[in-house]
Amino acid sequence: MAVSNARLFQSALNELAERERAEAALRKTEEQLRHAQKMEAVGRLAGSIAHDFNNLLSVILGHGSLMHADLKQTDPMREEVAAILAAGERAADLTHQLLAFSRQQVLVPRVLDLNAAGSRVAEDLEAAAWRGYRLGDAL
Repeated sequence: MAVSNARLFQSALNELAERERAEAALRKTEEQLRHAQKMEAVGRLAGSIAHDFNNLLSVILGHGSLMHADLKQTDPMREEVAAILAAGERAADLTHQLLAFSRQQVLVPRVLDLNAAGSRVAEDLEAAAWRGYRLGDAL
């Protein structure tokens, strides 16, 4: 009788351990589901923001293009408007990346010239910085 009680006790311990493993696996799966749902919500939010931002950029780029076309080649504002258009195009690229993140647009891989991209960022920073402040010529 002692042997059968020991087997019964061992069987109960094994079943309890298996149940604990199953419950832990269930908790892990539930946590993964919650994380996936959060990421889906973030993706939807990013897509919504990107669409709204893209609408604003369309207006900015449209009016900027009209202004640029109306300015004479010698007008000093022409370079400033060109900088606005270039920044708008970079913002449009970011918008496309947000749409790709939200899976509302297919991402098309392309070769990126890091030196040119770094130079554009440096130009933007210098334009936005205080007078007299200059970034190093590390690029």
